[in-house]
Amino acid sequence: MHIIGGQKKGHSLFGPGPKDIRPIQHLVRKALFDMIRQLVEGARFLDLFAGTGSVGLEALSRGTRNCTFVDRSQQAISLISKNLEKLDYTDRAVVEKNDVGSALEKYDRRARRFDIAFVGPPYETNLATTTLEQLNSLKVIRPGGVIIVEVFHKDDLPGELSNLNQIDSREYGQTKLAFYRLTRD
Repeated sequence: MHIIGGQKKGHSLFGPGPKDIRPIQHLVRKALFDMIRQLVEGARFLDLFAGTGSVGLEALSRGTRNCTFVDRSQQAISLISKNLEKLDYTDRAVVEKNDVGSALEKYDRRARRFDIAFVGPPYETNLATTTLEQLNSLKVIRPGGVIIVEVFHKDDLPGELSNLNQIDSREYGQTKLAFYRLTRD
């Protein structure tokens, strides 16, 4: 694994780590950042179910103001922290060992807001839809913010929720990326 673009392009990353961590494929990560490149510079980025942290690390390399990584696995947290140190991004990152749902509730209570969120839960779980519903009801994403969800290509996702509209969906082999925009004021 390595960084695809930005300031740290070409730098290798530690990983992929334990068997239960599934890093996003290089092709899918490249496609994702090609689609959101105009939004990344200066954004506050949230990497949920962070795993190796490759998505958030890529976002930092491409100019996000900061990135918050959330994962419940201590092994994932250690791997992300090691990569942040290697890339010298520790001053622009927060790494939190927590359940995603609990972390989102805490951010809502503390008025922490993000411009972009990446949701990459384990495949063939209902965690993507559950997390979207939670992001729809909480004020964690800024109005106009974008949520990107990575799921198994056969997984169904809602086209819209009361405050979220799916604006794009693409498939790359067995991976589907769905893009949502927050419409709440």
